[in-house]
Amino acid sequence: MGWSCTAKAGDVMRSMEAACRRSTGMQNTWEYNGTRYFWEFPTTEHRDGRITGPVFRFLPDGYARKSGRYAINPDGSIDTMPASLRRMLTEV
Repeated sequence: MGWSCTAKAGDVMRSMEAACRRSTGMQNTWEYNGTRYFWEFPTTEHRDGRITGPVFRFLPDGYARKSGRYAINPDGSIDTMPASLRRMLTEV
């Protein structure tokens, strides 16, 4: 069983995927100042249609550590997101 969200929140998530693909060729990983980060796809469905999930930073030893989170409101506005990823969404 999957999860659902509003159309506008889904559009922002697809923009996140496209920005990551431009950066690294992967749909949920990006690089900023020599450090690689990734966001996990949502595992929780919110009744109001928002999208939330964790963000991790790759460590030199091959592991990753949680470094933040992202939240996209039902209207498609960004509530919380790493600044480096947010900037990539505005680049075309």
